[in-house]
Amino acid sequence: MAGEAFIILLRVTLLTVAIYSTLKYKSLSSELGYCDSSSLSNRILDQRVKEYDELANSPDEADAFYSFLPIPMECTPCPQYAICQDGHLRECEAEFLLTDSLLSHIPFSSFFDGIPYFGSVAFPPRCEPDSEKRALAADVGVHVLSTLEKHKGNVICGGIKRRKGLSDQVAFGLKESDVHAFISALKDKSISQTEFDEIWALALKDLADNEELDRLVQENGDSLIIARNAQIGFSCKIRMKLGSIIKKWRLEFFTLIALFFGYTMALSKIRRSSADKKRVKQLVHLTIEQVRERAYRHMEDTSISPFVIPEQVRDEELADVHSSTERQRLWSRVRKIVESNANIQVKQLELEGEITDVFEWRSS
Repeated sequence: MAGEAFIILLRVTLLTVAIYSTLKYKSLSSELGYCDSSSLSNRILDQRVKEYDELANSPDEADAFYSFLPIPMECTPCPQYAICQDGHLRECEAEFLLTDSLLSHIPFSSFFDGIPYFGSVAFPPRCEPDSEKRALAADVGVHVLSTLEKHKGNVICGGIKRRKGLSDQVAFGLKESDVHAFISALKDKSISQTEFDEIWALALKDLADNEELDRLVQENGDSLIIARNAQIGFSCKIRMKLGSIIKKWRLEFFTLIALFFGYTMALSKIRRSSADKKRVKQLVHLTIEQVRERAYRHMEDTSISPFVIPEQVRDEELADVHSSTERQRLWSRVRKIVESNANIQVKQLELEGEITDVFEWRSS
């Protein structure tokens, strides 16, 4: 009987120690809670490590006894996209929603917190993407990017006058506060300003992460946002393309233009010279014919003068040439040829009190 009683007492003692150890472990483990964000520790765990390092070096027999008990030294990792501090999960990041684990809905699920192999938090929640906020942020991002790209395109194409001395980034950028106010005025009335500010921050973060815009903080504290691309109209693209081609090939381009104008001028000069030769030849023939005709008429009627006045012939034959300079240029060539003709005699006569050159046919 005494042996059986001892065995029962031993079993009860061992069970009591096991239950106590488990409950003690559970209590110590659940106290640790979550690790800090982006860490595998927290303030509570750091303090515990320090205390038990001191306990391990303690000569006290009672403390030495407790040092043999298993001591939890691991906190539950902070869920992805969550913000954890001092063992507690504070909140999820702006674009995420806190979602409970399916196992956390089991009755008495919190009992498993701290149990060995379950961790300090047995069934931690998750931070799931806020699809509605994401959609709103994407919509805001589209409006922001479109506004910035149109502004940059207008500056590049000259639609907006650029102040002298401004760098490209300053000229292409817009104040973040101005764009925020502009887009905020378009938001749905059901969205509060606080919610919109969160959506705005998320939209700009996504645009920056996707390398679609840059931020520039000026000396006066103003924050500028600049699109990396620009919305440029078709006509402006053509002008820019032509400008780029001309800049790249300007030497060849201007050489080609010079050759073209040189060729055009030379061709025009050749054609003009050819036309002048033909016209001079016709005028020489007409002038000589007039002088000869006058001589024949004089022989038939002596009252008709036997000579012709060159200037009268000039004005008669070149009546279609209105430029006096051009008329004189052509006539000087005609007169030179006529005067060299063996059948033409140039005389000077006094007509109406003035000495005048005349052409007269030489009698054969």
